[in-house]
Amino acid sequence: MTVRRRIVLFVLAAAAAAGAIGVWRICRPPQGPVVGQCAAIDRMPGIRPDYSGVTIPPNLAPPNFVVAESGDAYCVVISATHGPEIRIVSRSAGITIPPDAWRVMTAANKGGTVRFDVFVRDGGTWRQFAPITNTIAEHPIDRYLVYRRLKPLYSLYRDMGIYQRDLETYTESVVLKNTSVDRACFNCHTFRNHRTDRMLLHVRSREHGLAMVVVEDGKATKVDTRTKGYVSPAAYSAWRPSGGQVAFSVNRLSLFFHSTGETRDVWDAASDLGIYDTAAAAVHATPGIANPARRETWPTWSPDGTSLYFCSAPMLPPRQYKEVKYDLMCVSYDPAAG
Repeated sequence: MTVRRRIVLFVLAAAAAAGAIGVWRICRPPQGPVVGQCAAIDRMPGIRPDYSGVTIPPNLAPPNFVVAESGDAYCVVISATHGPEIRIVSRSAGITIPPDAWRVMTAANKGGTVRFDVFVRDGGTWRQFAPITNTIAEHPIDRYLVYRRLKPLYSLYRDMGIYQRDLETYTESVVLKNTSVDRACFNCHTFRNHRTDRMLLHVRSREHGLAMVVVEDGKATKVDTRTKGYVSPAAYSAWRPSGGQVAFSVNRLSLFFHSTGETRDVWDAASDLGIYDTAAAAVHATPGIANPARRETWPTWSPDGTSLYFCSAPMLPPRQYKEVKYDLMCVSYDPAAG
């Protein structure tokens, strides 16, 4: 190798090393604040979502948030009575908490408190806000949450579905998507005692009709709740905890609009309650829950299944919508007599 070639290679290597160092200097996290050497702000920081003064289940995924304060660097120190603190320094206002460190902290501090100290750097000066203090619950939350997900429109539902989220992580998975069911509208769904062996959901479809799909022990049954007295399909539903009955409402809902403020609103022209017995595959009701002079809706059972709670309002014309006020009602239920 000639001397000239050695010099060229050395220069190239030096330039590459300098470039790497330059990139590292640009991309490395900012230097964090020194506690006690920051300008104190006598208020809690703005964060989204507002996780302040809340109780956090010990098995919940890390409550990541965005610091809603202007700055060029951010630092969050999370501490509790037991275990090491978690320190996050970032140029972004979005704070992502390490999952493993968070699980260790919450497991070691059940029933205790957790503190969030938020620092924001602006123009080279770190500011320290008043701490956010939350409680870690002693008991875990149910791990899975099931919900309907659709786009924020009021007239279209081409892309919607029932999804479940693992609350211990951020994993979301599909239970049923309407692209597999003629792009049908999926309505209210509910579980008996929060378990998956008995559940139901409502389907509105040109191909499959207006059905309540009841799932028991892995078997799905399509039920049409419409009868001579119930011309509308079932809507809001609730399983009886101790038996094979489902309370449901039938509603005549329509949209109307205001000219200012929140423009969309819903008008319930008429609603009644009914009981569907899964063993008898029959629908029945009594005037106590299906009074033509009242709107009965939103049923739910007492834990022992002997009482049915619901909301009830008088029948008023649409022009008096501001006067509609619902009462909370309770009626006893005898499963032997229905």
